[in-house]
Amino acid sequence: MTSPLISALCPTHARAPAYLWMLEECVFWFTQQDWPNKELIIANDDPGQALICKTPGVRVLNYPTRFESLGAKYRAMLEAAKGEYAMCWEDDDVNLPHRMRQAAEHLGSDFD
Repeated sequence: MTSPLISALCPTHARAPAYLWMLEECVFWFTQQDWPNKELIIANDDPGQALICKTPGVRVLNYPTRFESLGAKYRAMLEAAKGEYAMCWEDDDVNLPHRMRQAAEHLGSDFD
């Protein structure tokens, strides 16, 4: 059985240039995940910057205006997501390599 696609949703705003390292670390931890079928969606709504990421499995969505709320930004990411499941992936958190797999295992029989 193929592992379902999990979409990691990462909202961000105004990280570059001083805190761009946070996003770089966020992408690094995504690439280290032991879950085989995954995507990372980064939603940037800072109209003064356009982010680019060429890492496989990562999509950056640059929006021309700021969302009215974090919930609205998550809704936009969910609409863009291709995964059967979605999880929050904050740009200032460390996500150890087993995070996605462990979350999937907690869902139970869908992943047997």
